[in-house]
Amino acid sequence: PRLVLAWRTPAASVNTLDAALQSVLVDYLTGPTSPAYKSLVLDKQLVERIGSDFTEHRDPHLFSLTATLKNERHRDAVRLALLKEVSNLAAGRIDAARVKAIQDHRRYGALMELQTPRDVGIQLAWYAGILGQPDAFQRHLQNLTKVTPGQLQDFTKKYLTANRLIVLGLTPKTAAGGTK
Repeated sequence: PRLVLAWRTPAASVNTLDAALQSVLVDYLTGPTSPAYKSLVLDKQLVERIGSDFTEHRDPHLFSLTATLKNERHRDAVRLALLKEVSNLAAGRIDAARVKAIQDHRRYGALMELQTPRDVGIQLAWYAGILGQPDAFQRHLQNLTKVTPGQLQDFTKKYLTANRLIVLGLTPKTAAGGTK
């Protein structure tokens, strides 16, 4: 079973920090250093994995948090745990050291993946195509360094709200062929 929480968010642009903020949010909310990961994956073992389907988009898109549940009966507990992490962020309960570590990991991780000329070409074309500027990859990496805990809080309060939330639940068919 899968759970997807998604919010309508703005398009990526080199002129705003929206894409960089969402990149940091993915790891902050569901990455291996997050309280949600520690609780849901490691301690309680309610989910096989949590993460996000987020990638930068030229047009407004969805910022998502995803969970692969170990058992359907844990759906509500997982949904509430993820929403609690979002509300903690909106309330300003932010670990600045974790934000800095995530920024560094995102930036240096992206650079470390550039092993061949092909890798470089793919990344340059990807970001130029989405953000519309030939230097978009470099500017995105620069934008990652500009993200502050306060900006994460502001973005969360503006975009990760109940009126923008879409909840999707995917449940496998039962042995009899119907759905639960």
